[in-house]
Amino acid sequence: MTKRQRCFAADTNKSRIVCDGGRPNAPHETDAEPEIDPDSDARRDTPVVVNVNETQRIWATGWYRIRPRTFIHYELFFLPDQIACTYAEESYKSYLLRRSGREREAARVGRDYLSRPVNDLLNHTQSFGISIPKITTVELRSGSLLLKPKLVVQVDETVYEFYHWQRHRNVQALAERLREAYTFEVHMR
Repeated sequence: MTKRQRCFAADTNKSRIVCDGGRPNAPHETDAEPEIDPDSDARRDTPVVVNVNETQRIWATGWYRIRPRTFIHYELFFLPDQIACTYAEESYKSYLLRRSGREREAARVGRDYLSRPVNDLLNHTQSFGISIPKITTVELRSGSLLLKPKLVVQVDETVYEFYHWQRHRNVQALAERLREAYTFEVHMR
């Protein structure tokens, strides 16, 4: 076995192997498993509903906005008085500059912020809030082979468009949760 093959050898218990001079780390030196699994959060079809300080919070993960050169990923927290659009990450449109695993990182940020106070959700300079009383309509479009799911929030004359990274995302569950929790109109396309 060559040095390169030893560095990338697979461990039977799926612990991380790090190459150090051609020999893998001993089993007792492996990284600990994370408490949360960002893959399951990123691939979840239903929004998470939690109670924080006796107020209901709906968490929708995996949404991003499109800018001329970048995708800006947000974790959306639907609170009683506002939608907190928490900045998660920014990635470039160019395939050469795009980083893999950005949806996992966004889900990790969402999980970290799930039970934090509202001020922490909007702490980043690119995070913003959308006032619930000012929302006129919310429109959700299901994804298809050619189109990604889309969430459009209309506030008076301002329109906020979010897209989901999974084409087969079930937006019906989010629409039902929003209809149950809020009085604004939620349309499905």
